[in-house]
Amino acid sequence: LIYMYEEWFEKIAKKLEVERVNQTKNYIELVFSQEISNKIDGEKLFVDAFNISRMFRFQMKSGHLIIILDTIKLEKNSIYMLTELLNKITFKN
Repeated sequence: LIYMYEEWFEKIAKKLEVERVNQTKNYIELVFSQEISNKIDGEKLFVDAFNISRMFRFQMKSGHLIIILDTIKLEKNSIYMLTELLNKITFKN
């Protein structure tokens, strides 16, 4: 099952123009392109992330949206949570 989620995550990440995925022992960081970062409905994304887990954090650096998931003491596998969040991303009108 986790393998299916990894494939699903990769497809969604590619579609949403995730430029980089950085992983350490403490967190996973997704860096989005500037173009997509400007289109994402940040307010809805923040609420959706909070409803999934309080372990999500957000940053903007040089016009790039960065989503950080702290992986220490997670209640579920990080790939499930990241896939769920990416699947909920919507764009501003």
